[in-house]
Amino acid sequence: MRISLNENLPFDIFIQITQKRRMIFTKDTTKIVKVRKNNDGDITDVMLQNGNIFSMNEAIMMAKDNKIEGVNVSKAKNGREFLRSDPNDNEDDNLDNLPTFS
Repeated sequence: MRISLNENLPFDIFIQITQKRRMIFTKDTTKIVKVRKNNDGDITDVMLQNGNIFSMNEAIMMAKDNKIEGVNVSKAKNGREFLRSDPNDNEDDNLDNLPTFS
């Protein structure tokens, strides 16, 4: 299904289309299950549930497109974007605490 947005649509119809579009994205979401870290302990790559591996830059783009659940894209003071787990009371699912792979 292809959705074409028309700038002349009433606001409520635009919102409905936007929500339908978001629903299309979220049907194909996956979770990060493992991370790869460099020697400094920085996460460089992520592994998704299906075993596919993506760089952090790719994962950030996927998160922006709502393709990865449980994470959000934040911006550091220096303007660099980074991925972080959605806030909750469980520290086990924080990206730094996930199992690693090599």
